[in-house]
Parts: sequence; structure tokens; C-alpha cells
Amino acid sequence: MSDLRIKMLQLGASFKTTATLLATLPLLWAASPLIAEGTDEASLSGTVTYRADPDSPWRFQRYYVADQSTGALAEAVVSLKPTQTIEIPPNDTPANVLVDQENFQFIPETIAVRTGDRVRFTNSDETLHNVMLSHPADAFNVNLGKDEIYEHQFKSSVETFRPHRLGCVYHGSMRAWVFVYDHPFFALTGRDGSFQFKNVPPGEYQLEIHHAAGRLVWNETIKVSAKDALIKNIRLTPKNIKKRSPRK
Repeated sequence: MSDLRIKMLQLGASFKTTATLLATLPLLWAASPLIAEGTDEASLSGTVTYRADPDSPWRFQRYYVADQSTGALAEAVVSLKPTQTIEIPPNDTPANVLVDQENFQFIPETIAVRTGDRVRFTNSDETLHNVMLSHPADAFNVNLGKDEIYEHQFKSSVETFRPHRLGCVYHGSMRAWVFVYDHPFFALTGRDGSFQFKNVPPGEYQLEIHHAAGRLVWNETIKVSAKDALIKNIRLTPKNIKKRSPRK
């Protein structure tokens, strides 16, 4: 994972501060050739947008759609999930990602990492905070005073539509999501809603989108052929808002 992408993850913000940051977020990927010369690998790029419906308002739109004319959607996680066996390059250079607790918010509120990556949690507030995750493979419950640090390595992947949800036991409104993948084909959209995958082996995939904070979901099966340079622009609407499961 590149230093630029790590910087992108660090620049994210919870929904209360996202509107301010959207105007300054850079693109997720540096400009570079999409397909390695002499290989059969392909590329896929595109944008994720949101089309509003006045009859079905999405209350998070003002936080994640900076330009209402284009509808570009920020902080959506896009994943290209293989549906067949392909050769996955190893994670030889695990990333270190920072998640701070500031002004009673996780910053950023959404990150996407690969198995083996480490996430460093810290607390910039004077108040005592906590980082809690309940999951069979990755469970922790740690108190953090000001400037204290807890580092966790995520060793197991999760499904795009079931990311880890972080909380603080002392402040119930604090929340964040961690998407963990066992492959490198994932991205977090920036202010322009763009995403890009490079060096994709030919095969069949599930293209999946999940905006955890706004409960938006979308998926579609796609086929990638050798040396393809695919462009896929996805428009989400209120129909893509995931309904809450009824309480038992």
C-alpha cells in the first residue's frame, strides 16, 4: 500500500467533519500506467455518485456529497471480489494506518486495509476514550488516555457488507468502520467519488460498494478480460439504502 494511500486514510473524517474535508481531499491514486507492459492484467476505474430523490431524502447527503451537481460520493468503499481462484500477490509491505480520536469522533471514521496491515489508534482529546471491537477473529476493548496508543494487526478478512464496527464504551455516538480484505482490490472514494484498480488478473468478480456511515450498498458481477481497461460509473439512489433489520 503506497504512502499516498495511507495519507488518504489519515485525512478522512467522521460524518460531522467530512463536509469540511471533502474540499481538500486529494485523489486516492497517483497517476501511473494502469496496466503493466507485457502482462495480461487489466484495469478498472470509475466513479460512484449519488442521485438524490426529494421524496426519499438521505440524511447523510450533505456530509458526503460535496458537489450536488455531480453527486460525487465520498468515503464509499469499493471492492473487486474474485469469484474464482486467482493468483493474489502477497502483502509484502503491510501498511500502518492511523485512526485518531478527536473532538469525540474517530478520524477517519472509515478505513479499508488488507490482512496483515496494522492500525494505530490514538487519542488527541483530554477525555478518556476507548476503542472496542467485538468479533471472533479480532476482538479488543482498550482504554486510551490522551496521547496513548494502541496498535492492532488485522489478521482475518471480512465481507464488504459486514465490516468491523468500532465504538467507544464511554461515548455511544462515536463510531467507525474497518473493512479488511484478503486481496488488494479495494479503494475508498475521495471527494470526486473516483476509484481505480490496477493490475487486475482476468476473471470473474463481484464489484461491491458499501457506504457504511450512510448504509448504501450495491453490487454487480463483472467479467475482466486480458488487458481490459474498463470504466464503470455507478450511480446510487435511495433504493440502495440498506434497511435496518427488525429488532427481535
